[in-house]
Amino acid sequence: MLFDNIAITALEAAATGAKRVAVFDFDVHHGNGTEDICWTDRGWNFLGAPASAYPYTGAANRGRNCFNYPVAPGASREVYRAALTQALDD
Repeated sequence: MLFDNIAITALEAAATGAKRVAVFDFDVHHGNGTEDICWTDRGWNFLGAPASAYPYTGAANRGRNCFNYPVAPGASREVYRAALTQALDD
């Protein structure tokens, strides 16, 4: 059995009174399962910066609260930081 730890954490935060929840997913693949969970709750924002290791996911924004900022596989920390900065500025 697999657990989506960040989604469980975000659900707990929302259940215990957090007014806003944001998830920033940054690793070698798009967190499409986490995005699916966040997408159904309009009070959350999902910010993804996948390294595009899995094609055809994470290239476009979804709905009004799931925003993706793809980066190339092997990208440097600076590139990830720039994606996060852009996500927070948007």
